[in-house]
Amino acid sequence: MATYHSVFLTHWYPNQQNPINGVFVREHALATALFDQVSVITIEGIGPNSAAPLQIRRETDEALTVYRLRYRRARLPKSTWLRRWLGVKQILSDLAQSNHPPDILHAHVYSSADLAAIFGRIYHIPAVMTEHASSYPRQLFTPWQRFKLRLFVNQMQCILPVSQDLAQHIQSYGIRRPFHIIPNAVNPAIFHPPAMKRTAAQRLILHVGSLIPVKAQDILLQALHLLRKRRQDFRCVLLGEGPQRPQLEALVETLGLKDCVELPGFVQHTAIADWMRQADLFVLSSRWENQPVVVLEALMCGLPVVAPRVGGLPEMITPSNGRLFEAGDPAALADSLDQILENLSLFSPQVLHTHAARCYSYASVGQQIHAIYQQLIGNADE
Repeated sequence: MATYHSVFLTHWYPNQQNPINGVFVREHALATALFDQVSVITIEGIGPNSAAPLQIRRETDEALTVYRLRYRRARLPKSTWLRRWLGVKQILSDLAQSNHPPDILHAHVYSSADLAAIFGRIYHIPAVMTEHASSYPRQLFTPWQRFKLRLFVNQMQCILPVSQDLAQHIQSYGIRRPFHIIPNAVNPAIFHPPAMKRTAAQRLILHVGSLIPVKAQDILLQALHLLRKRRQDFRCVLLGEGPQRPQLEALVETLGLKDCVELPGFVQHTAIADWMRQADLFVLSSRWENQPVVVLEALMCGLPVVAPRVGGLPEMITPSNGRLFEAGDPAALADSLDQILENLSLFSPQVLHTHAARCYSYASVGQQIHAIYQQLIGNADE
């Protein structure tokens, strides 16, 4: 099987300051690296205390070669973008002169589409874009961003949204390129069911997410308050950190949930998997989502999922692996949690894991991306 050199271009990628920033881009890169060589150019932007106009740091991240680009703010107003462009140009120029020059440019998220489009033309190689952002359905683009979307995204050889729902919203902006749905990826070596199914009398409900308004943990706490009026056989752990912590802690106190709700704070990625193997049920309460990786990770750990009927979640959650509820409705969320807790025996962790691995494992997603590369690079060589 032929292998290619793919260069990921992204502004979203984990770093020391924000280890969860763009973690789904890293997962896609690692999945792709099972079949192809992958270099990642992550544009970290204007660096504090940056002495040089450009700072490029090369490092190894498992099977990936990562180039971290920072630059100094330009003195001429509104010209800093040029340093971003020159930094990427320098990295790609070095790669083009190496023993393994790039075969394809792979932008992740619309903010990198201009780089992929321009340098794809310069180096005469295909350019594709994977899209994760919920900005399309939430209509968060400025008029200038809308113009750039139509200009640059329409130059991609194909668009790879992570859900069908997202594809439809992208198309509504006048994007007319070929679309292929390729979901987010999960590492099955980390996210897998426990060796033995949990049998404790008190059920553990797990939530993972930043403590920010869009994640709607207030709705979850209100639902737990309603659920407590029906049953006492559960506790809920909310993993994550964020600016909403004081309000949520106050709400826990007000609703009388201190004896059954914990907020341990931020935990590392592997620790999330450990928590999932201890849990009986995963819940998401967001006002908006696209295709949250944390739900895929929960399914890979064999957990049934309760999630809102928004974004790409209806494409993932069915009666065979969980329940959907109307976003923002604590009573509906409480009903869904109650239904799953009453019927936990119907959800086999191994069956849930097997189905999720078939769709979202590194091997599955990496193979799909490689097939796209094979098709595009083969056509470009003809």
